[in-house]
Amino acid sequence: RPGIVRFWPVELLVLAAVAFGIICMAMQIDPDGLSVTYFRGQSFEQAVAWRTSKLVSVQYGKDRPAWFVPRNGWSARWQGYLIVPEEADYDFYARSDDGVRLLIDDVPVIDEWRVHPWRKRGFPGRLRLSAGPHKLVIEHFDETGMAALDVRWAGGVIPKDTILAVPYVRKRPR
Repeated sequence: RPGIVRFWPVELLVLAAVAFGIICMAMQIDPDGLSVTYFRGQSFEQAVAWRTSKLVSVQYGKDRPAWFVPRNGWSARWQGYLIVPEEADYDFYARSDDGVRLLIDDVPVIDEWRVHPWRKRGFPGRLRLSAGPHKLVIEHFDETGMAALDVRWAGGVIPKDTILAVPYVRKRPR
């Protein structure tokens, strides 16, 4: 019929790919925060969702972290840079349900990659860092039930119990 636009399957795929590309580019425009990738499976089997996070403190409860992520049996990876204001010893604390790993410049600072309930005190780690950007990777998985992650740090001019967040986390160094 005249006036009706019909899309063929190939055109729909191209349109979806363009929209996906625009979304991915928009995520990279703002350098603040960390890039987060969500995966099916607890061992990063299949990437299914992406976003930017301005802080590393999330309470998923029993909900899925993103639309295509299953409610149980998923993993996530936060990547970017930690911007350290001055050279000092820094303490890190990760509270999670379930497993968590924190690496700075590829050095494991916290490695509790196992099923465990939420711990109020968190898992500690300490590292001496120079001023400036440091590669940061945080990994988390959920087996079943509740899921949450909260990473805090302190040291130098950073007060105790500070959530790992902007302006100290960026997708790329300055």
